Amino acid sequence: MSGIKKGVGARITELRQLRGMTLSALARALKTSRTTVYRLESGAQPVNETWLERVANVLDFPITDLILTDVGGRIVVKFEADADRWVAHKELPIDDQFTIELPEETVTRQSFGVRVTGAGQANRLPIGSIGICRPIAEDEHLKHDKLYFVRESKDDKYRLSFKELKHDKEGRIWLSPPDPAPEYSAIPLNPSIAILGIVTGAYVQMDA
Repeated sequence: MSGIKKGVGARITELRQLRGMTLSALARALKTSRTTVYRLESGAQPVNETWLERVANVLDFPITDLILTDVGGRIVVKFEADADRWVAHKELPIDDQFTIELPEETVTRQSFGVRVTGAGQANRLPIGSIGICRPIAEDEHLKHDKLYFVRESKDDKYRLSFKELKHDKEGRIWLSPPDPAPEYSAIPLNPSIAILGIVTGAYVQMDA
């Protein structure tokens, strides 16, 4: 059987590197040999549907990310995150959205940027930085201790922020501030909260 699409092997390489994994680490996670992973990435072995699903699960990306081409590091900043502020819009107005070039970054056509404008965020996402996110697939398993971009809703207002996801012993899901502080307590996942994306990287623009 032929591969799903030419270039999928190269895409696996890009996403593996984005996750900071070596060939050997990916091979261990897939319970296969390093040679097999090398053959998949180089195109010597076809990437069929079974391999697509296994690799996507291990790398924690939707299958569509494996068969979409990258966009050369260009990303649109569509949101602002401020855990202290409730706003009237779900995302930035079109005229306020902007595109940035990410040096040495690999992103997909689904990826988007979030500019940090206020408090309650992680130290790795200081004010002025850009959180790089990808949308969550409908059937995607939410990962413990991963950083997510979330939207809270209340009285036609929205609060956008980054939260770490936690599972407790009873299986409940909690969203915690990345930098714990008394004014930012953990909240349970509930219908008023939408998880808009998982953080895959960050970009801090240096002053000229």
